[in-house]
Amino acid sequence: MYEIGGPLNFGPPDGQILSVGERDCIGVNLPTPIVNSGDQSPDFVFYERWVPEQEGIQLDSVDPILHSPTAGRCEKQTGSPKSCKIGGTRQQSSEGKPMSNDTLKLNDREVLQYTRETLQAHLPLHAAGYRCTTDDLFNVLLGVAAGRGTVESVCADLAGSPDAETLRGYLHEQLCVEDLPDLAEDLNAALADEIPRRVWRQPPEVAIDFQDRPYYGKTPQGEGLWVRGRAHDGTPRFYRIATAYVMRHGLRVTLALRFVLPGDTIVSVVDDLLKRLKTLGIRVACLYLDKGFGGVSVLDYLTRHEQPALIACTLRGKTGGTRALCRGHKSYRTTYTFIDAQGQPFTAELAVCRVFTTAKRTKRMKRRADWLIFILIHLDLSPRQARRLYRRRVGLESSYRCAGQVRGWTASNNPAYRFVLLALSFILLNVWIHLRWLFTQVPRRGRRRLDTKRLQLTRLAKFIVRALEQLYGCVREIEAPAIPRL
Repeated sequence: MYEIGGPLNFGPPDGQILSVGERDCIGVNLPTPIVNSGDQSPDFVFYERWVPEQEGIQLDSVDPILHSPTAGRCEKQTGSPKSCKIGGTRQQSSEGKPMSNDTLKLNDREVLQYTRETLQAHLPLHAAGYRCTTDDLFNVLLGVAAGRGTVESVCADLAGSPDAETLRGYLHEQLCVEDLPDLAEDLNAALADEIPRRVWRQPPEVAIDFQDRPYYGKTPQGEGLWVRGRAHDGTPRFYRIATAYVMRHGLRVTLALRFVLPGDTIVSVVDDLLKRLKTLGIRVACLYLDKGFGGVSVLDYLTRHEQPALIACTLRGKTGGTRALCRGHKSYRTTYTFIDAQGQPFTAELAVCRVFTTAKRTKRMKRRADWLIFILIHLDLSPRQARRLYRRRVGLESSYRCAGQVRGWTASNNPAYRFVLLALSFILLNVWIHLRWLFTQVPRRGRRRLDTKRLQLTRLAKFIVRALEQLYGCVREIEAPAIPRL
């Protein structure tokens, strides 16, 4: 027997038997309007969960299944059935019917199980030892991310966890550099598993940027796959990933990511991310890029593919170059011809904006004028509109700061393992957005608002850590090896 649920305002009433092929299914209304992104007909969406017939479950006691509709944790119509439930049990009245004021509850064990099943559905990691199992492998990985620690520190703090050396052996054996392309596909699928329904309602505005993590080792570049960049944090060597982030109010969702190799060009990175979004069925309304993407090759690529884009332009030169455009007392539109190192020219539309510092508002220093230049690709915007739209890109930097709160640490030379830790932080961020949408809605007249203080990102991380401590136990005392000398 399978359980099937539908959106909020669609589908049959609770407990009604449906006939799907040769199987009997139960219709259950979901408390939130979630729809499958790949389904062209949103009238009714099916979600399955295997329920053994010998349990004798009554129709009136079926619980809704709350999870992301995309493929991964629960197979749709086909594939092996898998238990997937979050939100606790529903209270019932004396007549056996769900109470009208019934609300869902989320605890730490459910968060741990939910995130672990999200990873297990996509990451090809397994362990079959007598001391270390697959669940242990994923639990420790989640503990590393949620506690911002290392495998060694997490295993040392959990009394019943497997040995850290055993876990590292499984990870480094299965996370190989040769499998980076397949690993990227798996991690992108895990990200897509948590993309909200609102992203598909209309073409979103997307920002692409690089995220660098410093590398202090001495492994050669060809083996370590690190890239060079402008020195910061005491090194010019970094492990770099590129992310595509949706720009929409209230959403900080990462849509896709890519591991950047030493020989990759910026055009190839942008092309791969846009192709990934196209695979997801997401048509980008406008692309927002920072100054690092202002090269002639990127501008030519976006123009040829007719992709609208708003790109920040670097001020070059002392009296010439783009700095020569920063004159006058007001903003304006103009054209400018860029020439790359190979002598290839490209003429683009520019929005030259004259702005002022925030000294008038903050009462700091002296108020002065400054200049910003934006490159317009297939866009017709005034300088003021270009500046206001580009300011929304600050959400991408906020997502990087949030991802840093659930990112683990390592000194490993394995690029695949470092890539998993970086991607895991963005997956947890998407899981947090999804669970926050489900469990923080406050009813009111009109559209519901979110009480975001109920489930902040730090609380989600603490939920995972506390669930691991309950599961394995934590070290609460130590024993001195000898009597101290006073």
